[in-house]
Amino acid sequence: MKRKNLMSYGLILAGIALTVWIWSRVSGSGLEPPVNRYQVAVVVSDSTNSRWARFQAGIEKAADDYNISLNYLVTSRFESLKEEMNLITRASAGADGLIVQMEDSSGIDDLISEISRTTVLELIGTGETFAQEEQSCAGIFADDHAIGVSLAEVILNNHEGESGLRIGILSGNQNMDMMQKRLEAFENTLKEHGITPVWVIPDISGSLSESSPKVDIVVALDNMNLEQACLDLRNSQDTELYGIGCSDMTIYYLDRGTISAMIVPDDFQMGYLAVMEVFNRLQAPNIPMVSREVSFEVIDRGNLYSAKHETMLFPIIR
Repeated sequence: MKRKNLMSYGLILAGIALTVWIWSRVSGSGLEPPVNRYQVAVVVSDSTNSRWARFQAGIEKAADDYNISLNYLVTSRFESLKEEMNLITRASAGADGLIVQMEDSSGIDDLISEISRTTVLELIGTGETFAQEEQSCAGIFADDHAIGVSLAEVILNNHEGESGLRIGILSGNQNMDMMQKRLEAFENTLKEHGITPVWVIPDISGSLSESSPKVDIVVALDNMNLEQACLDLRNSQDTELYGIGCSDMTIYYLDRGTISAMIVPDDFQMGYLAVMEVFNRLQAPNIPMVSREVSFEVIDRGNLYSAKHETMLFPIIR
C-alpha cells in the first residue's frame, strides 16, 4: 500500500511540476490566455467579381496575421444607395469592425457618423473625403487625382507629336468621389495639351460602335467598363484602349495587347491595411484612426511580368 501511495504522490507531483513549467514558459514568452476574436464584416459591390481578388487576398492575409474573424459578404452589384445602406446597417450588427466600399458617395455623411459611433469603420476608395478620424472611422484610398493625370500622360507620351487625337472616355459611376477625381484630372491634363474628348459617357450601352462616335482611343476609368471595352475592341485594329483595372480579365487582355496600358492600384495593400487599421483601433480605442494612401502602377505589355508587378498582380506568392 505504501508503494502504491508513493507512486500516486509521485504522479501528482510530476503533474504539478509540468503545469508550473508550462505556465512559466507561457508567462516568460509574453503570451496571454486566448481571448475572443474580433468580428469584422466586409461589404463591397459585386463581391465575387475577380476585380476584388487581390483586395480579398490582402484582407485574408491581415485577418490571419491579426487573428481576425472575417465575414466577407457575398453581394451582387448594388443598384441603389438605399440597397447598400440597408446591407451595411445589417452587417454592422454584431460586428466589431466594418470595411466598406461605397458605390455612391452622396448623402452618406449621416450613415457614416451613425455607424462609427458603435462600430470601427474603414472606408475603401472614398475614405479621403469622408473619413472622420476623431471618431472610429478612416479610409484607405489611392490618389485618384494622380491616377487620372498618370493615365493621360501615358497616352500623351505614346502619341507625342501627333495632333488631332480623338479620345472617348468611359467615365464610370460619377456618384463616386473617386471617379469624379479621376475624370477631372484626366480631362484637365488633356486640356493642357489642347485635347478635348469627343465623348464622355458613364458606361457602354450595347456596344461602343453602336453607342458612340468613332475615336482613335477609348479610355475606361474603372474596371467594369475596361472589361466591357476589352470585349468590344478585342478584334479592333484601329482603336487603342487604355484604362484603370485590376481584374484577371483586364490582366489577360493587357498581356494579349488589347489594352495598351493600364493603371493598377495596389488592392492587396489596400485590403491588408484596412484590416490592420480596424485591429489597431479596436486594440487602442483612444488613439485616432489614420487614413492611408496606397500606391498604384502604370503597367503595359512590356513591364507586365517584372518582379515588382508580378508580386502586386499575383499576391498568392507574397
